[in-house]
Amino acid sequence: MIVPARHATRRPATITGFSQPSRRLHGDLDVLGQRARLHPHARPHGGPLDKAEAHAQAKKFDTSVYPAARLAPDMLPFTKQIQIACDAAKFGVARLAGVEAPKFDDNEASLAELRERIRKTVAFVNSVPASAIDGGDDRDITVPRRDGNIVLKGEFYLKHYVHPNFYFHVTTAYALLRHNGVDLGKGDYLGALS
Repeated sequence: MIVPARHATRRPATITGFSQPSRRLHGDLDVLGQRARLHPHARPHGGPLDKAEAHAQAKKFDTSVYPAARLAPDMLPFTKQIQIACDAAKFGVARLAGVEAPKFDDNEASLAELRERIRKTVAFVNSVPASAIDGGDDRDITVPRRDGNIVLKGEFYLKHYVHPNFYFHVTTAYALLRHNGVDLGKGDYLGALS
């Protein structure tokens, strides 16, 4: 499926104040990179996963409850929410830069293994230089889907596919931990703002 031309060629006002397309995309990609580095769910230590472990210890239950947690029987479990959030960041950066994304086996079964998944994702995002995405806003990005591939322009892909997917799954992971009694609040989701 090809995205309608209005999305393929649209150029919204710059966010960062730069007029060059690659600079604008750098700014947006940097936002993704910063969130991948700084978002509390993306921190391997000291974030919500540590709070989940502390909660399980205090209530005397095994942390193996968390990976299978879901809000409804037909939704994806906590583990899959973390995997998909990591994939959104990983594939977003890889596709925009035109580089191969690392392959992860999607076999994490514990909080420790999810931490390692997050660590590997952040390391990959940080390894891709900003210069690798020059011109990425106009690049055709092919996104494989079960119902067939779609092709999006880089800027549209980042703003309307990568970012929403990343935040949807991070927010869902947060909600699953909160639903399971972990003492999390908005400050844990937003992280340090200064």
